[in-house]
Amino acid sequence: MSNNQTDKELLIGKEFLESYSGKGSNTIAYRLLKLIFDLACSENPSRDDTNSVIFSWRDFQEPDDVSDDGARLKKHLRKAIKKWDLHTEALNQRAFDQQLAHYPIIELAETGGGAGNLTKYKIKLVPTSSSSAVDKTALKEGYIGYTAEVSDTTNPFIKLVDGLTAKGINFYVLVGTMTVAAMIGVFSLWAWLYLISQQTTTFELLNTTMNFGLIVGGLYLFFSPVYYCITRRIIIAPFILSLEKNCSSQIEYAPTGELHDNGKTVRQFKIISYVGKCLVCGGRVDVEKGEGRMSGRLVGRCSESPIEHEYTFDHKTKIGKLIHEEYLDVKAL
Repeated sequence: MSNNQTDKELLIGKEFLESYSGKGSNTIAYRLLKLIFDLACSENPSRDDTNSVIFSWRDFQEPDDVSDDGARLKKHLRKAIKKWDLHTEALNQRAFDQQLAHYPIIELAETGGGAGNLTKYKIKLVPTSSSSAVDKTALKEGYIGYTAEVSDTTNPFIKLVDGLTAKGINFYVLVGTMTVAAMIGVFSLWAWLYLISQQTTTFELLNTTMNFGLIVGGLYLFFSPVYYCITRRIIIAPFILSLEKNCSSQIEYAPTGELHDNGKTVRQFKIISYVGKCLVCGGRVDVEKGEGRMSGRLVGRCSESPIEHEYTFDHKTKIGKLIHEEYLDVKAL
């Protein structure tokens, strides 16, 4: 790989950070990432035998970091590297768009062991995957591509669901839980029918019906997302599982690449956010529940004009079409 090619692929990281305005873009972690890629794109950065750029916390130390031997800076550096891992799909797409064969990731190069031995990291170039990228040059007029965004926002519920694989004991627990929920629902219906036949006053009848409604409603709210995610493969995540407070997130029942003994695909739950860029105004497009004639489907809505600038959405092709095509003519004016 030529140095000129390597420099272009490293520049992907710097360009991404300069254009990134998402969550945490002004935090210390992202400021450190910018310094890391400024270093990588400088004239003569330190490299190892594989031509990967090598760095440590000392490359970014300030006078205040000397007093605590860089403890604070090391902490922020570890956090920054975790943040970078969240953007691999966006970086892969950027490399694909520029017809580059690799994009940069950051990983541990050498663990320090005291006595002046520093923990070192390296910027490694990994192959661009065409299977997980959208070929925007092949998109017809009126179509957009979606990119999957991830976040480090979490809570106990997200930790429980995100990455859960329907395999082995997890699969049987999932099937067993859904079966038990269905049985409770049927039993509750039978109990309600029996109890209302025993009531003698309107108040008792209403009270029994209300209690039944609360039980069935609770079961539906808790178990319906699991059922619909399994049958539809992707749904809008409930608020408690949303990665961002102000943006829509989805739960995807995605293939892992493995197969069950019966030959069926092993799948896992992934909490993710698909986003695009509006063709009409350049605004952010988030995936949400469709309404009206798009009811029952997921659609992309522009944050600047959510009613008019609306798109179809398919999580497999990551492509959507502008629904109100007359806005293509407006854009051309």
